[in-house]
Amino acid sequence: MRRITDIDSPEFLKWLDLNDSIVTIDAIGAQYEIADKIVSKGGVYVLPVKLNQPSL
Repeated sequence: MRRITDIDSPEFLKWLDLNDSIVTIDAIGAQYEIADKIVSKGGVYVLPVKLNQPSL
């Protein structure tokens, strides 16, 4: 079995049906490409943010 890594995430997301799904993701989800792919496929995401990121 191949492990999904952060680098593979955008590629992996294209295979998932995310319509009406909630995706929980770590800091890698703050990358525009990943967040955009989740939303464009009909999903929403929950992203934890550290206190040192007040503008988010």
